[in-house]
Amino acid sequence: MDFRAFWEKFRKTVYFRVFYLLLLSALIAFLLNLGAVCIFLLIIPILMVAIPYWFGERSFKNHAINGLVVIPLSALFFSLIFTPALLSQTQEPQSVDCPDNYSPTAPRCYAATGPDVHLARGQVSPFKAAEGAAFNFTVNMTSSSPQTSAMTVRVQMLDFVDLRFDARFIGLARDLREDGNFSNGESFYVETTLPAVFHFGFNFQVVQIVNTTERVVAQTFGNGGPMNASYGTVFGYSFYQAIVGMVIIGFGFYVVLLIYWWTRKAREVRGAAAPPKGKRAEGGGEFTCTNCGADVSEDDAKCPKCGAEFEAEAEGEPAEAT
Repeated sequence: MDFRAFWEKFRKTVYFRVFYLLLLSALIAFLLNLGAVCIFLLIIPILMVAIPYWFGERSFKNHAINGLVVIPLSALFFSLIFTPALLSQTQEPQSVDCPDNYSPTAPRCYAATGPDVHLARGQVSPFKAAEGAAFNFTVNMTSSSPQTSAMTVRVQMLDFVDLRFDARFIGLARDLREDGNFSNGESFYVETTLPAVFHFGFNFQVVQIVNTTERVVAQTFGNGGPMNASYGTVFGYSFYQAIVGMVIIGFGFYVVLLIYWWTRKAREVRGAAAPPKGKRAEGGGEFTCTNCGADVSEDDAKCPKCGAEFEAEAEGEPAEAT
C-alpha cells in the first residue's frame, strides 16, 4: 500500500483534523505536567496556532473552533496524567530548627524572632487510608526557651473543598508518658478522622500568644496529603486546576489568533490596493513595456519606443515583450 497516497487521502477527511487536535492536546498536557508553567503559558498559545497551521489549516474560523476543543481536551489529558502522580506521592519526615540568633536566610525556618525551638520527625500515620480511617499526627519538639509553657503545637491542614482551598488547624497534645523536659525533646500527637476530600498538604506549627496576638514561632515546610479521597475526587481537583490554567492559556491563544488574522488581513488589503503586474498605477498607457519600461497602449502590437513585439496573452493579463 502506498503510504503517501493513503496520507494524502487521509488529510482530506475529517478524521485528520480529529487526529491533529488529539495530538496537540496530548502535547499540551505533557508540557503542563513538566511543571514550567510560566514558560509554557507563553509557548502553548503559539503552538495552538502553529501546529494546525503546519498541518495545512488556514481558516481563521476553524482555528477558533480548534481552541474550544483543545482547551477542555488538554485539561482532560493533563488530569489523566497528573491524578496518578498525586495518588502515588509519599511523605518525608518534617523538621525545622529555629535558633535564638534566627536569620531570615535560615532554611525551612519561618520564625520572625523566635526562641530556640526545634521540630523533628513530623509525620502522619497512615499516610494513605480509606474514608473514615483515623490518622495519627506526631512531631517532636525541643526547646530551651523559658516561654515554652506558653507555646502550643498544632497541625495546619490545607484542603480543597467546594472549588476552593480551606485552611484549618488541629491541636496536638503532649505525650504525658514522657518526662516533660523540653531540653531533650517532647512528643506531641493527635489522632483524628479527616473528611474524604483532597488534602493539598499539612505541616506542623509552634504557636505562642503574645499580647492576645497569635504568633507562629516555628513551622515545618510541609508535605502533600494525607490521602483518603477517592480517585474521582483527586481527578476532580486535577481537572479543576487544569481547566483554570487552560482558560488562561486559551486567552493567550485567541490573542495570538487575532494577531494572525490581523496580519493576514493586512496582507490581503495591501494586495488588493496594488496595481496588477504590468499595469500602470496612474496616467499614461494601459501597459508598461517589460523590455524598456515605456508606456504602451492596449492596441499597440509593439513598443513605440524600443520596437519590441508583444506576444498575445490571455484576456486581462499583461503582454510580454519579445
